[in-house]
Amino acid sequence: MNDVDWIDAALDQLAEIYVAAPVGVREEIVDAVEEIDRVLGRNGEIEGESRGGYHRIYFHDLLVVFFAVVPHSAIQVTGIRSNRRKTR
Repeated sequence: MNDVDWIDAALDQLAEIYVAAPVGVREEIVDAVEEIDRVLGRNGEIEGESRGGYHRIYFHDLLVVFFAVVPHSAIQVTGIRSNRRKTR
């Protein structure tokens, strides 16, 4: 198992996504974050698409950017953004 650490900037981005989301979508965001922690905690060093030192992976409508810190077996989430289309 890996430790999954979210840097403050990523947590701020997540909070903005959550607050901006319609009430009915917020539970989906919570579920996605739980899945992110579970998947990256299990196999983060091999998950996602490698992009020159960092990885990125989609969970539902969320793009997650992270680093696998080896040999410490830690995953550091450095960014997250929503790909959900905004409705008016």
